[in-house]
Amino acid sequence: MVKARKQFQFLVSSYGFKEVNSSEFELNYAKTTIKVRVEGINWGLNSRVAFGTTTDTFEDYDLFDIIPYYGCFKIKLKPNIGQQEQLPILASLVDAYARPVLREDISSFVFAKAQQEKRAKQFRALI
Repeated sequence: MVKARKQFQFLVSSYGFKEVNSSEFELNYAKTTIKVRVEGINWGLNSRVAFGTTTDTFEDYDLFDIIPYYGCFKIKLKPNIGQQEQLPILASLVDAYARPVLREDISSFVFAKAQQEKRAKQFRALI
């Protein structure tokens, strides 16, 4: 998490987040209404960034469900690189494309929730 903390330091220095309730496998940053989670997933093979509110239930909206809301681009494939190499890319994407969320604009959350529900429906159709 040392590298992740370094890569995501801009959340603290540029956006006023504070690190809260982090663990060995995830970093959590929060400010008034927004929480950002940077976590290791897939048994340490990948990294992930998620967003939610600071309410009791973290919504867990994936960065790649937030980005398309702003009309930027859609992610089709992740590069075949390791977790540590993914961190600077994810930090760059957060800083470039999730700025409204970092400034506590949660309008993209409705879109992200619809994306999650769409994937769940597609998954259920497969089983």
